[in-house]
Amino acid sequence: MIQLMKRAAVFCVADRLPKGHTTVGSEVVRHVAGAPAGPACVTRAVRREIEAGRKLRFDVSVEHDARTIGVGPHERRLVEIRAAPEQ
Repeated sequence: MIQLMKRAAVFCVADRLPKGHTTVGSEVVRHVAGAPAGPACVTRAVRREIEAGRKLRFDVSVEHDARTIGVGPHERRLVEIRAAPEQ
């Protein structure tokens, strides 16, 4: 479930990131209810704030059968993608 929430946040801003950058998660959400394995869920992410151009905050949620099973804030940091040094 948390992976779905993170993916929703990444997708929310992917087309707005500077070239050569990505985001990494730095805050996780919480479960509030369970769901059986395998059902379809609806995941939402809304960008709430950008701080200092590097810290992105989202409100994320997951629902199953119109019932919230996960909710909370999610924070991501903007980072530059660098190639691994040659050895």
